[in-house]
Amino acid sequence: MWVQERLPLARSTEHGTDLPSVQRLAKRNETLQKELGGHAPRLAEVLSRGEAAASGAEPRPELEARVRELRGLWETLQEEAAARHRRLQDAREAQQYYQDAGEAEAWVSEQELFMGAEEKPKDEESGLMMLKRHVRQQRAIEDYGQTIKELAGRAQQMLSAGHPEGEQIIRLQGQVDKHYAGLKEAAEERRRRLENMSHLFQLKREVEDLEQWIAERDVVASSQEMGQDLDHVTLLREKFREFARETGSVGQERVDRVNLAIEDLIDAGHTEAATMAEWKDGLNESWADLLELIDTRMQLLAASYDLHKYFYDGAELLRQELPQDLGEDAGTVEAFHRMHSAFERDLQLLETQILWAGAAVSGDGSAAANRLCWGEGGRDPGAGAGGGASPAGAAGGVQRAPRPAGGHG
Repeated sequence: MWVQERLPLARSTEHGTDLPSVQRLAKRNETLQKELGGHAPRLAEVLSRGEAAASGAEPRPELEARVRELRGLWETLQEEAAARHRRLQDAREAQQYYQDAGEAEAWVSEQELFMGAEEKPKDEESGLMMLKRHVRQQRAIEDYGQTIKELAGRAQQMLSAGHPEGEQIIRLQGQVDKHYAGLKEAAEERRRRLENMSHLFQLKREVEDLEQWIAERDVVASSQEMGQDLDHVTLLREKFREFARETGSVGQERVDRVNLAIEDLIDAGHTEAATMAEWKDGLNESWADLLELIDTRMQLLAASYDLHKYFYDGAELLRQELPQDLGEDAGTVEAFHRMHSAFERDLQLLETQILWAGAAVSGDGSAAANRLCWGEGGRDPGAGAGGGASPAGAAGGVQRAPRPAGGHG
């Protein structure tokens, strides 16, 4: 009777629907097996006595049949309990896998929410912070690959061992692998986006800094000061030459560096390639304008120097006094003649110099050239009423044309 009552428990096909239920059933079966182990000595004794009685002096077929039946039921109960133990082990292994796979899927889905976030950095600092945070997340995703690998190993092992749910488990593992691979791709794509935005902010700062640097030097190169006298214009020329050398070397290096950075980002397929190309064109235009301004001012200062040198040499020449008498003999007359001829050559040389100075400022005789050479009146200081204009009034210069929009971001 006792054996028959426990056979249904051992033959049960209920294996649970999740890990906790499987664990409860396995615990019950372990209890049953322990109970069988506890009753084994008592049952062995009963069988032994029954066999002894059945094989006594008087044959007892009924007793012998009942002993055989009891032994058969006992062996069946032990076998069924052992078989149920194996089935519950398989079920527990499968449910443990399903639970771990479900946790992996949930973790991957949670990370996908971060990868698909629409939050974008507002400036260079926030961009760097977001990039650092994402790199940490991406490292965690890479590390989680070990968990996915272990799951795949368990799935393959169950399939190879002929687990009843092996094929279903291996299909589920394929879904987990695909989901995880998609997460890694999304993480890499988000990293590229954040790096692109970080590069864009950094490049924007460098371009704006360089544009500001060029604008500050535009002010110096656009100066209208041409010098009050020869010493003053000489000092201006020396300072501006140093300014031009420094601006040319430092500026060209910075412009080349920014241009190269832009070209590298464009070649790499940056999403804002068109915007960066506009920045590059505007920057190069600003730099070319500055170089043109520097060249123009160098020419104006050179012309101003020549002009002041003309006035200085003219003043020195006018301070010379020619003899009033004509000489008392042929030798003296010849000496006076040579002196007079030399004086005329100096005057002609001065005339050539002033004409050249005017042409150096403007080849078409512009008003700027006249102002530089003759002052605001635009006339030869020796022509007309009012006498000559002093070098202090010669402060002309070329006004710079307005730049196209976007030239100085």
